[in-house]
Amino acid sequence: MADPELAALRAARLSQLQKSGSDGNDQGVGASEDAEKRRAEEQMRRDLLATTLEPAARERRTSSLHVLC
Repeated sequence: MADPELAALRAARLSQLQKSGSDGNDQGVGASEDAEKRRAEEQMRRDLLATTLEPAARERRTSSLHVLC
């Protein structure tokens, strides 16, 4: 393969990569989705505990969590 052909292939590939957006920005989107999923799971957990625990038990759990934080 001649050098001009290689240079043309490299330029074409670079252009393709730039257009596809594979510059690492996709990882930030995945991280925010993961964080949102964790928040939703934590909220579901709180809702479930709020409906199943008696008020006194819920108060003990809440106060013990504040001590741990």
